[in-house]
Amino acid sequence: MKGVDDIFKKAELSYYQRLLKLKSEMDTKHNNIVGEDVRLFYLNFILQTLRSYKPAPNGIQWSKEEKEKFKNLSYKEQRKMIVKKSEIKSSLFPYVSVDYEPYTYSPRISDRAKTSYNKAQELLKKHEKTYFNDITPLTQQEILNNLRIAYNERYLKAGVELASLLFKKSSLKGGDEAKKDIIECASITKALLDEKIGENSYMYYQLYKWCIDSDRIYLRDLGTSSLGVKKNKH
Repeated sequence: MKGVDDIFKKAELSYYQRLLKLKSEMDTKHNNIVGEDVRLFYLNFILQTLRSYKPAPNGIQWSKEEKEKFKNLSYKEQRKMIVKKSEIKSSLFPYVSVDYEPYTYSPRISDRAKTSYNKAQELLKKHEKTYFNDITPLTQQEILNNLRIAYNERYLKAGVELASLLFKKSSLKGGDEAKKDIIECASITKALLDEKIGENSYMYYQLYKWCIDSDRIYLRDLGTSSLGVKKNKH
């Protein structure tokens, strides 16, 4: 049976493109990584990628009749059916229950926040088919800075999205910039915990799992203590 490498050229696979680009960036920052460090770099990248594609562990099986029934249910009834089918106890997402409604962000935001947030969204829309880390550094910073402005104007949605992008940008990297990004991500996420925003709660969980990941190669000096991320809060 043929493998992926026998069917596709590496240049055709975005997975390899991201891997090689990240390797090139690391070579530039760290004067070429060689030997055992290269092997560990590849293993870490592969591990994190595989984890991102890991299927949900609940193993829900849906019959054709159940699928049709599900489509016609209200949002709340759909949630009840999922909980019943999967026996979810909501331990992973503390603010997600059967009767949970998506967080409603206040429409009362400053003109500056609205303008900056919209600029960030326009850039993200323009590059929606591009993995965030593959966007040019200049454009990345423009997106992040606009979200920072909107968040500093107390638009909470911008803060949630900013934290998520910072984590996506730097959780698989090393260096001072990545460290600064992760610290900022943790600071925003913790500041928003009391708002009980589902997406932010999940970001806190991701940070906690990242901190305790024993296979993590980069930024190992950052952990639950230094970032102030505790298991009993996610």
